[in-house]
Amino acid sequence: MSIISGVGSSGSVGPTNGGKTTAVNNVSTVNAQVIGPNVNRVRITFHNPGLVDIIVAMVTAANGTPLAPTFAARGGGYLVFANGGEKSFVGECQLAFNAVAASGTTNPLTITETNI
Repeated sequence: MSIISGVGSSGSVGPTNGGKTTAVNNVSTVNAQVIGPNVNRVRITFHNPGLVDIIVAMVTAANGTPLAPTFAARGGGYLVFANGGEKSFVGECQLAFNAVAASGTTNPLTITETNI
């Protein structure tokens, strides 16, 4: 049996569960990590079932500096609209991600990641 994997591809070999869902119910106006790094992650999707817009971002920029966008300074972040908005990252998405809400302290965010 041969196992072939491309450079930069997922290290997942063999059976996987196909997806992992994380429920976050405390996204606030303070930028904070919502999911940790995963070296095997090949896709991550953020779904906003709540009533308030949320910005998500990787915790580190390409040059190594921290990313902590806010609604006043959105650079480096991706807006996930309220009431069902989604944002997916495919490929180089192995870092941890943070999130910040436009208002409130108990905003929900559903995160699904996959290693395949």
